[in-house]
Amino acid sequence: MKSVVRSCSVPLAVLCFCILVPAQEKKINRDQLPAVVEKTVARESEGATITGFSKEIEHGQTFYEASLLINGHRREILIDTNGNVVEIEEQVSLDSFPPAVQQALTKAAGRGTIQNIESLTKQGNLVAYEAHVKHGRKRSEIQIGPNGERGCCYLFLSPPTFRTDQSDHLVRWLTLGESLVQTDASSL
Repeated sequence: MKSVVRSCSVPLAVLCFCILVPAQEKKINRDQLPAVVEKTVARESEGATITGFSKEIEHGQTFYEASLLINGHRREILIDTNGNVVEIEEQVSLDSFPPAVQQALTKAAGRGTIQNIESLTKQGNLVAYEAHVKHGRKRSEIQIGPNGERGCCYLFLSPPTFRTDQSDHLVRWLTLGESLVQTDASSL
């Protein structure tokens, strides 16, 4: 049994590493933004406090992210090199949702504690809500659709460290929450 778990854990660890490798992100100053991106930032940040900028490379494409604070909540705007707004993540509160969306988020979080929720808008359309969930010392991100339908993915933000006892860590990680494992496995 132990050898079966061990032989499965290495390929799964490699798969998880490949899925979880974040985009390359580098903090930058406002004066490092291209002029067309700066113009978009000026328009999108009216009435907001700018808290930072970063340059990201995702799948070989360069993007710029502006982090803002508006009326006490966070907003992150992802802008392409042509100055187009690609994505907006905005902090929202659970009690601002219709009951169906609240129930879906609470159910998807399981026994975890929802830390914060963001709306995800792409090309001007609300596409999902992302909730950051804490399960003891582990953190994960769950996603549901705008009407409460179950999202396609669960992203572990703080996976275990794989050491020589990989199988033990893997088993603990996979038993973090049965519903998370079943959904995650079906989406791979």
